[in-house]
Amino acid sequence: MEVEIFSGDEFDQQLQAANSNSRKGKKKYHRHNAYQIQRLEAVFKEFPHPDENQRRELGRELGLDPKQVKFWFQNKRTQTKVYI
Repeated sequence: MEVEIFSGDEFDQQLQAANSNSRKGKKKYHRHNAYQIQRLEAVFKEFPHPDENQRRELGRELGLDPKQVKFWFQNKRTQTKVYI
């Protein structure tokens, strides 16, 4: 078994490289703005289970990916279930 010995600077560089590699593929957390939330809430009251076309159209209107809309509705349904 071979052990590498690094100086302080080399160790820091190796640590940063390892951390940046582990973050690959992670997406930045997205927080919806007030208008998006207001619109999503209004649609939720009428359609708690929007179909794919409704999600796509709503996403286009709000500047969101349809997957983001899908997950928002999933989370909202779960949230309302907990409070009932």
